[in-house]
This record gives sequence, C-alpha cells and structure tokens, in this order.
Amino acid sequence: MTDEFSKEIRSLTAELSAISSFDMLCGVSHENERSAEDIEAIQKNIGDVRKGIEMELENQKALATRRLDDLKERTSRILETLKASSQN
Repeated sequence: MTDEFSKEIRSLTAELSAISSFDMLCGVSHENERSAEDIEAIQKNIGDVRKGIEMELENQKALATRRLDDLKERTSRILETLKASSQN
C-alpha cells in the first residue's frame, strides 16, 4: 500500500515538474491562470496522497503495536508455563 502511495507522489511530482518546465520553455509566466490552477491541483493531490500515506503509516504502527503486545502476552504465558513445569 505504501509503495502505491510513493508511486503516486512520484507521478504527481513529475507532473508538477513537467508543467513548470513546459512553462519555462514556452516563456509562459507562472502567473498564467491555467498553469497556476494546474499547479494548485497537483499540489493538492500531493497533499492528499501525503495524508493518505501518513494515515496508512499510523494504521501499520497500530497493527505492529497490537502484534507486539500479543507476542509479549504469549511470551509471558509461555514463561509462566515453563516456570510452573520446572517447579514440579
């Protein structure tokens, strides 16, 4: 999932770069309304993708934390069982 977000960010960044490069080659001012709107839309898309990545990372962190807690609990039970069996 994170790879998809990374690809999308690279794609949007490349698109923004291409628009800026095209404007410079054509001598078009960055104040041109259409280009400014395009750039704003791309920047918004990049922001949206970045938020999506941050949310996915938070989800993955929460999942990893739950798994770690589960492993700690299971390890604790195993240790208790081993202690009990060694005392018998």
